[in-house]
Amino acid sequence: MARVIGCRIKSELVEIDEELQTARATDSTNWEALETELGDLLFDTFLLTQICERDFPGADVPTNL
Repeated sequence: MARVIGCRIKSELVEIDEELQTARATDSTNWEALETELGDLLFDTFLLTQICERDFPGADVPTNL
């Protein structure tokens, strides 16, 4: 499951990059689309942390980042 979420995170990063490239090329930023992609990335990242905590109990994960 963590692998699947990792792929989704990569996909979200590509989509964010595409939004930023479009913004640079057109000199106009679609803030709503960018906000949506950043929200998706944040959600997937949170989900990955939950899966890792479940699948790797006792792993030393820094909490003060």
